[in-house]
Amino acid sequence: MKILCLTILMKINLVMCALEIKNVDYTYFTTGEDITLKCHCRVSYWSGPAIGKKDIVVNQIEIIDIYDKLKMWNISIYSKGNTIADTLPPNLFNRLNLKGDNFDLHITHLSPRDEGLYICDSAVKCSVPQSWYLLQNKLLPSTLEIENITHGDIINGIENVQLNLICLVKSGKPPEELRWKKNGKFIKKGGPSKLEFLFVPNKHDHKSVFTCEAQNSIMDTPLTKTIHLDIKYKPLVKINASDPFIVTEGETSRFCCISNSNPQPLSTSWFKKDNKIVSTGSGLSLCYEINNVSRQDTGNYTCRSQNEIGNASIEMSLIISYPPVVSVRYSNLTDDTANKEIWCMAEGEPNSYFYFSWEHRSLFNESIRHLGATRNGGIQLPEVDVSFRYQNTGIYICNVSNGVPDTKGNIFQQGSAYLVSHGKYISNIYAF
Repeated sequence: MKILCLTILMKINLVMCALEIKNVDYTYFTTGEDITLKCHCRVSYWSGPAIGKKDIVVNQIEIIDIYDKLKMWNISIYSKGNTIADTLPPNLFNRLNLKGDNFDLHITHLSPRDEGLYICDSAVKCSVPQSWYLLQNKLLPSTLEIENITHGDIINGIENVQLNLICLVKSGKPPEELRWKKNGKFIKKGGPSKLEFLFVPNKHDHKSVFTCEAQNSIMDTPLTKTIHLDIKYKPLVKINASDPFIVTEGETSRFCCISNSNPQPLSTSWFKKDNKIVSTGSGLSLCYEINNVSRQDTGNYTCRSQNEIGNASIEMSLIISYPPVVSVRYSNLTDDTANKEIWCMAEGEPNSYFYFSWEHRSLFNESIRHLGATRNGGIQLPEVDVSFRYQNTGIYICNVSNGVPDTKGNIFQQGSAYLVSHGKYISNIYAF
């Protein structure tokens, strides 16, 4: 230990000292108990908390206190060798004893007035580092508070705006540890006296429960304070229907936009393209219903919702399914071409079709022949001698389905055309 001192002559002798201290033992006591402060070598002097009496030399020594802060401590001589200083007041003198070969300092009936720094100074060279004792009266932390609480233990915030939760406590001895918990899980610890938790909340933090705990080593259970977050956030919108939303023509279509926001939306609206079709001034949901839907109702529908924080939108595609409308088309039906083709043309939703066999019937509705089916609905008429080309005359019927029945429940839709062949060319095609 190195001590540099400057004595100032006043009503008392004040000595300013700078100590290089190798080891400080932070010791906590309960009022009324006894304690023995030990020295590793025989003591030459014991010093303790300064007594405010005239003609007593007071040393000022700067060390780190229990709260990890640099602090100046006043000390004065308590003993020399094996003798307690008779300059001490009786209420202290009578409670001090020196014990053992090293003259350990024994103090009885400790009280808060005994708090302070105690140093043993050895006259002989000691190979073991000496201990200095900082005695502190045990004290529970108290008055736990969380800053910026509103009525109902609520702290307000806004999504994506930094929020600082500050927990304060009147420190105890030993120093307490402070802990933040979020929804029952520890997220940060520190202290003493103050612990901040800085974060950027989002909408999922709304109604989260934060608890600050303060506890030191003499406590069985911590001090606690709990708050709830009220986080304002812009709407989060969703639709209670699949995307795309498929409805059969003639049915009733109903889909709802559900808005989750804090505070509630100021307005929610449905749009088809840029045209507003329905709106509400408040509320968490808005439904749009179409009776007897038709294929003209097909399109993209957008829900838009806004509150004081911001706005959001979501889009959904409405698809109206309907059975195919069927027509028959032809190409290359002159006598001079090798490929004479007719086509079954379907237009429906969905546009995936299954084509059945073509049927060739007479004008008198008699079955002449079946021409088979193809994947794309087109067939090539069989090649016949020019003198028999008239045999191609007749009604050609195709059947097609996309899985959607018509209003009569028919799953297959039909198209037909009447072809008239006059030898050299087919002169007429009549669609049915």
